[in-house]
Amino acid sequence: MLYCSENISLAILEILVHFDGLTFPSDLSLLHLELPNDKIKSFSKSKFNVLRKSDDAEFRFQIAGKKWLDSKDSLVLKVPSIISPGECNFLVNPKHDAFKSVRKAKIEDLEMDERLFR
Repeated sequence: MLYCSENISLAILEILVHFDGLTFPSDLSLLHLELPNDKIKSFSKSKFNVLRKSDDAEFRFQIAGKKWLDSKDSLVLKVPSIISPGECNFLVNPKHDAFKSVRKAKIEDLEMDERLFR
């Protein structure tokens, strides 16, 4: 699964949640993708809110993501960010028949401000 964010600042937040300053990779790149709008399905906001408030939220989101991935129901699933619910992440299913329609727009180095690690 490709885990994408709708903007660079959300991508950085999502990265920071999973790394500490000691183990953070220094050679990350941003891959900008063009996703076909007609292949994007939105995750239910009400289901998201129920899962987010559960004690085992991370596990339940993993199960929901695997279920979506295996179903091949859509090429892309638009999901609110757990750390910033007003913004969205996009999960891209490389096993979906329409995956070949995903286009790489550009690649650039990800430059992180060192103050984020103080």
